[in-house]
Amino acid sequence: MLPAVCRPPCLVSFSGGVDSSLVLAVAARVARREGLPDPVPVTWRFTGAPRAEESDWQDRVIAELGLGDGWQILQAGDDLDLVGPVAGRLLARYGQVHPPNRHLHLPIVELARGGALLTGVGGDQVLAGWRRRPRTLRVRLGRLWARLRGTEGGLLPWPRREPDPFPWLRPEVARQVRRAFRAEQRAEPRRLAGRVAWTCAAAI
Repeated sequence: MLPAVCRPPCLVSFSGGVDSSLVLAVAARVARREGLPDPVPVTWRFTGAPRAEESDWQDRVIAELGLGDGWQILQAGDDLDLVGPVAGRLLARYGQVHPPNRHLHLPIVELARGGALLTGVGGDQVLAGWRRRPRTLRVRLGRLWARLRGTEGGLLPWPRREPDPFPWLRPEVARQVRRAFRAEQRAEPRRLAGRVAWTCAAAI
């Protein structure tokens, strides 16, 4: 964090979620400890997208951290679509690369020119993903149902099939992706300490 706050302007892509709030809070703490300028939170607010409305929580975090004076709020509508004008600039130069919403940071990167940009990208893999409950119980219930399905008055509902996470892919490609995806899931450590190290190694 210190190298970033030492290069003002240090911008933080701030959505108000757990990941970006944590990054912003740590950046503010480090900057103030070192006597450096506060980081600058930058937030997208989308018109016509009620499910993306998080302004109340954003306001609370910014007020708690005392960063309201420098907070930059950017307004966006259809111009940030996956094939809109902003995304088109990256698509034309690099083609489609992961993650597909990377263009959301392009205007923020441009604001940070000459300084630094911090994001919470990847935080879900560390802060949320490790809490997933194992599928062992569901598998056992499914096997039990398979034994009871022919009896009268079965006690368990038929286990629902999970939706295909890659419905847009050709069948053979989808099978390959599902196999790779399951192999990665099996490799993920369950405990947080191991998961942090595993995630950092995968990012290098």
